[in-house]
Amino acid sequence: MKPVTMEVKIGRVSLQIPVYGTEDATLRIVHELNERLKRVEAESDRIDTQAFALKVAASFAAEADDLREQADQEKRELLLALHRVSESLRALLRQAQPNDSR
Repeated sequence: MKPVTMEVKIGRVSLQIPVYGTEDATLRIVHELNERLKRVEAESDRIDTQAFALKVAASFAAEADDLREQADQEKRELLLALHRVSESLRALLRQAQPNDSR
């Protein structure tokens, strides 16, 4: 049975966090979080753990929103392409049907 939580180190803190999908996926997320945390810390001239955490959270939230917008745009484009294909098929079917107006 796969674990529900796992212990990881985020920044200088060891935490029990939920497993997101798989342990490998969770470790990738933690790695990305730690990389962003390092960047935020490097940009600051003082230590403010709470502010760092909030900046990293905002970074992830902005990325998630961008990805959601991108997925929505791709979905709209796909639906438009499917509509065009459907219209083309209808036109072809109309052309292939015998004309009853003789």
